[in-house]
Amino acid sequence: MDAALDVMRRNGFQGASVQDILDHAGLSTRAFYRQFHSKDDLLMAMFRTASDPDVDQVVRSVAEAPAALEAVRAWINEMVAMAFDRRRVRRLVIFNSVARQATGYVAEEAALRERLMFPLLQALQRGSSDGSFPTTDPLPDANAIFDLVWSVAH
Repeated sequence: MDAALDVMRRNGFQGASVQDILDHAGLSTRAFYRQFHSKDDLLMAMFRTASDPDVDQVVRSVAEAPAALEAVRAWINEMVAMAFDRRRVRRLVIFNSVARQATGYVAEEAALRERLMFPLLQALQRGSSDGSFPTTDPLPDANAIFDLVWSVAH
């Protein structure tokens, strides 16, 4: 994955061939195709790997919150923190600009949204159950909050 990122940074996504990546990594074609079906499949795996630590941090922060309101605040804080962390932004911008060209990107982006939104949904459901958010409708509210925070973060 590191070799692929180096080659894609140097040649661009379209200009990076599987063979260039394999040469840079010192791997055989067989080794590549045991793990991935295509260059696009590799890129989607890279995108998931790059986003996993951020998703894990959001999940952890929300889970550690003692009450529903604090859990929602923790989720918002983590999402905004992602937007202002230069290392995270640089990594995600690289993957977003390159990944958008790959087959499967739309589905992968939707999966990332679900993974990031799930802890928020759980916090809203928790608040609905314990009475701290008596009028919430968790799923549409989670979507609305996600969209608002995501737009501010961008």
